[in-house]
Amino acid sequence: MNAHDTARRRLLGVSAATLTLSVLGGAPLARAGTATKDAFHYQDQPKDGQRCADCVQFIAPEAGRHSGNCRIVVGEINANGWCMAFTAKTPD
Repeated sequence: MNAHDTARRRLLGVSAATLTLSVLGGAPLARAGTATKDAFHYQDQPKDGQRCADCVQFIAPEAGRHSGNCRIVVGEINANGWCMAFTAKTPD
């Protein structure tokens, strides 16, 4: 199994766990993720028009901070970044 397959399996596992918790009314989601940036191919620039600020997993920065966080990927996240966990926000 190559690194891309491993990262994909990890993403599917995280997604399944998140869905299960939300459907069953389980524990609230963590404030920030635990997956590494490398595992999800994080980059500080958009990819194909997709950017972290438009992702449901993105946690916007607090006032006075430049970078936000992610519910999946650990560490500071650039609003204009991208990773393979990108899931577009749906219009309200």
